Amino acid sequence: MSWGKNINALILAGGESLRMGMDKGELVYHQKAQKYHLADMLIAMGLPTYISIKKTIVQSNDYHYVVDKIEDIGPMAGIHAAFTTFNTAWLVLACDYPLLTNHHLETLLKHRDKSKVATLFYDEMSNQIIPTLAIYEPKFFQLLSKAIAQKNYGIQYLLRQHDIALVSVQGEELRSIDTQADCAQIKKIINGKSIH
Repeated sequence: MSWGKNINALILAGGESLRMGMDKGELVYHQKAQKYHLADMLIAMGLPTYISIKKTIVQSNDYHYVVDKIEDIGPMAGIHAAFTTFNTAWLVLACDYPLLTNHHLETLLKHRDKSKVATLFYDEMSNQIIPTLAIYEPKFFQLLSKAIAQKNYGIQYLLRQHDIALVSVQGEELRSIDTQADCAQIKKIINGKSIH
């Protein structure tokens, strides 16, 4: 299915991953580094795909990249760099969700509300929105730039102050993996069943 020419995909792979102790984008759950696994999934869906990284991270010739222009502000850095590179909507996803499938992404895309500043998943169990699994419309860039200028780097807070569309999810499939223990547990789950 074609999702149109007005949306690109961005994989957030520029984080510190302090709790994990290593770059989460380099973790291997599905035969290759997670950032490349996600990139291949998005490319197969027909989306122009970019990997968001810091200046210090080595780039592969096989993929396209967006390099952070501002550092140490969390996921805002990658989203900001993406908007300054291309004035389009962005499907944004972090490397933290190894059970994420193209079914989840298609669900998000189908529920996209262009009249809102963003469409994102909402975890009913934790009552949390998930800013790192979301579609950001071009009009979000102005709000993001203003927040960064004011040194307000809380993206959850920023989103909750504006008109957003939520797509509810339940269960463990979009659980964030943040520690080595989480990683070991999720690998057992993946090895025990087929993920498509």
